Formats: sequence, structure tokens, C-alpha cells
Amino acid sequence: MGRQLLILACSKQKKKVRGKIPAIERYEGFFFKIAKKMMREGKFPSSVDILIISAKYGLLKPHELIENYDLKMDKRRAMELKGEILRELKEEIEKNNYDEIFVCVGKEYIMSIKGIERFARVVYAEGRIGEKGRELRRWLEKKRPSR
Repeated sequence: MGRQLLILACSKQKKKVRGKIPAIERYEGFFFKIAKKMMREGKFPSSVDILIISAKYGLLKPHELIENYDLKMDKRRAMELKGEILRELKEEIEKNNYDEIFVCVGKEYIMSIKGIERFARVVYAEGRIGEKGRELRRWLEKKRPSR
């Protein structure tokens, strides 16, 4: 099994500290809590990379330094970001040769990445937030190498 990509959306819940900190530390929403808990427990699969869609910054890598902000993704913003995000995603997909991409975002964020299905196999988390969270956890658990 090769590499996989997890795409998360930024969250309204953010760590409120001054200055720039890594994106993965800044965001404290539900899906980030799941991923970070698995990381702390040593259960996050080493074959999975994360990219984050931010309403302010576009596509982010987890360790990119960002400031606190308050900007909500809407249809207009998603369409503004779409070209840049798709271009960057295509580059990342080609560079890393991902077997599968798991997308765990809201409907506004999906508008900014529609079309990535042309570049890789994509699985979208569906349902309400709790259902998406369960799908995320299950997907990550399936990607862990068995011991």
C-alpha cells in the first residue's frame, strides 16, 4: 500500500495565541481533535499526509505557520480559491502518487476542490459531523499497518 492523503477544512475553533503557529496546532475543530488524538497516541498512520483547506490561506500543509483569523468559507470564497487549490492539489497528488484521498470537509469546502476526482481515487466523508468523524476515524484505522 502506498501513500494516502487526508484533506480537512479549517475550523472555526482555533487556538487563540498571538503570532504564527503551525496550522495543525491552530485548528481545534472536531476532525482535528480526532487526528491529533491519534497522533498523540501513536495511532496516526505514517502513510497518511494531511492538507488543510483554509478560507483565508487556501491550501495549507500542517506545519505551515499561520496567524489567528476569523473568515468563514462561503460559495464566493470557495470559487475564488478553487483554481489555486486544484492546481496545488494536482501537484501534490502527482508528486506523492497518492493511492487514495479522504475528504472530510463541509459542502462549501467541497466546491473548492471539485474536480480532484480526475487526479486520484477520492472518498468523501458523508453525513452529519458525528458521522463524518466516525468515518474519518475508521478510515485512519484501516490505513494503519497491522502488527
